[in-house]
This record gives sequence, structure tokens and C-alpha cells, in this order.
Amino acid sequence: MKRKLLFTLALVATACGMISCSNDEVASSLSQGSTPIDTTHCLKFLTEGQRLTRVSYILGHTAAGLGATPYWQPNDRIWLYVGDEERVGSIGSDITAVTQRAKFYFPPLQNRSTYKVHYLGNATDGRYITIGANQWQYPPDNTDHLASNGDCAEGLATQDANNPDLYTVKFKRLPAYLCIMPYCSDEFVRTGAVLKGIRIYSDNPIRGKFDVARYGFTNGTDVANNIEMILNGGNGFPLDNAAADRAKNAVYVVIGPSWHNLVIEINFTSPKFPGQELRAVRVIGNHEYKANSMTDIIADVANYYDADNNPIGAGGQIELAKKHKAVEVSENEDWDGTFNR
Repeated sequence: MKRKLLFTLALVATACGMISCSNDEVASSLSQGSTPIDTTHCLKFLTEGQRLTRVSYILGHTAAGLGATPYWQPNDRIWLYVGDEERVGSIGSDITAVTQRAKFYFPPLQNRSTYKVHYLGNATDGRYITIGANQWQYPPDNTDHLASNGDCAEGLATQDANNPDLYTVKFKRLPAYLCIMPYCSDEFVRTGAVLKGIRIYSDNPIRGKFDVARYGFTNGTDVANNIEMILNGGNGFPLDNAAADRAKNAVYVVIGPSWHNLVIEINFTSPKFPGQELRAVRVIGNHEYKANSMTDIIADVANYYDADNNPIGAGGQIELAKKHKAVEVSENEDWDGTFNR
């Protein structure tokens, strides 16, 4: 029998059991624009799990920690994978502001025992996500841009054996994510410094266009090995911090999951070098960037300077110069958590 489907998504940020909704919580109708949606006989889909199941905002992320709180936003959609060439998107939700819980509504469909379900960011065809050559971030320590840059998740909705109107689903995010936090240990350089942009290079593809519901991150088109982060419309973020400071200049990047030998190029300016754009290149080395994980990269942009704070060129007395720790890498894995009903 064909029925309208309702996804009730309950996301939590700390370890706990599955959040469920009773029948009384299902509204009798929902306004989608000027068209009311009758939800009286909807099927209910519940999520189980925690942390970063899906989020445009990743709030309260802590470097090398697991704390973060996910939120859905107005105009978010999710998609049912009906077949390789057929995806069905939600036609409405109850989201009016950022929220940890949401209900998504679907047109009439066959009452299957399982559905593969996807969140595909701002994708409108329910099929392709694109990790582009340029990823634009405006405020520092903000992840709203991820929805336009390949953020996606997958879950399997399973029909409850004792209640055919009830499904459960737990999402797992499909890309890997970087949180890059630059700082400058050199006081002479950092006063008034501005982070202008970041480029990421790999020995393997980190971007492209992907039908993740069908192939995951294989069989992509327009694949390439570089991404450029454009910060605050090109105006940049402050870089006058002597230690990692998320609120000041944290940069979030979506990349394809795999083993990558990453090179991070950090471009910045300093009033001490007027008219110049400085560059710090940091080699991370070979590292596995897993799906559903965030890797924190804390990088010092200060190079080697002599006693007069002049950059030391090739052949200079590096052993006598100020030396700085260049990069720290730590990874948070398995964001979604695992819980029993």
C-alpha cells in the first residue's frame, strides 16, 4: 500500500538511548508554502545515534575532542534511494529554526521494509554532491558552508517488525572533514596579521562530483587533487593569535575520504611586510582520512627568523634561529555513535 512517509529525526549530542516520538507528536497537517500536507497517516522514521549525524552548524567542536552538537536548518531536505536512477526527496518538514529534531514528509510511496536514506546538503536532484575546487567560508569557526561543498550522510531506514508504521534509521556521514586552525608563534609577525586563504593539496583526488548513493566516493567526475578555501569573501580572518583559537580563525573543509599525503599552504599578510602576501607550507604526511571523521590540523605559520626578525633564506643559520612547532594533527572518528534500542 502506498502511504505518505514521515521521517522524525531525533539528534542528540551526548551519549543516550534512542530518542523516539509517540503518535501524538505527529501533527495532523503541515504547511509547505501554500499547500497543506496531510500527515494523518504518515509512516514515522526515527533516527538513533548521536553527535555529528548531519549538520550545517557544527557547534562547540573541540580540537582533539568528541564534543559537538548537530542542528538541522530550515530548507534542509533528505532523500530516499528508490533505485539507481530514481531518488525521492522530502516535500516538507516542521523546521522553522535551527533544531536538533525534525520531521520530514514524503509523497505516497510503496511501504518497503527498508529504505536507504541520504542527506545531500544543498543538492537539488537527490543524486550528486560536489566537492568543489573553491570552498567559501565566511565567519570563522562556522560550518554552514559545508552544505554547499559536499556534506552528506547515509542511513538505512528499517521497518519495525512489531509496528509497520515505524522505521528506525541511523545516519553516517560519508566525506572526511578537516578543521584547520593556524596560529603564529612569532610576535613580530603576528601583530595585525590576517589569514587570507588556505590551499590543500594531495597525492590522491580530494574533490569531484559523486553519486554517493550509488557509488560512494568512487566513479567520480571532474576529480582533482586540490581545494582552495576562500575566507570571508577574500577579506580573510585574523591571525594575531599565538596559539590555536577556533573562534578566531578555524577553517572547515570537506574532502573525499582516503589515504592522503596532504600539503597545506597558508597564505597571510602582516603589517611588518607591507604589500607582501606571506606563505607557510606545511606537509602533513601520509594519513588516512576516514569517512565520518574530522581531522584537526593546528599549524604554526611562523617560519625561521634571525635575531633581527628577518626571514632566513636558503643557506642561512637555521640552527641559531627561533624554531617553532609547525603542525599538529589529531583525528576524531566515528561521529555518529552506536546505541542499542
